[in-house]
Amino acid sequence: MTTTFIRLELRRKFRDYISVFFIAILPAFFYLIFGASQSYASESAGHATSPCTS
Repeated sequence: MTTTFIRLELRRKFRDYISVFFIAILPAFFYLIFGASQSYASESAGHATSPCTS
């Protein structure tokens, strides 16, 4: 039942080309333009520590 519902919803979602554009293509395009192609793309952001871990 659940897999059938998920398959049906995915088919409905991918049938609408405008939603696919705004969900998948546009964010990937922005990542390529503003993230991966910049000079700081290969720099490390550092290592964070969480105060909750012991």
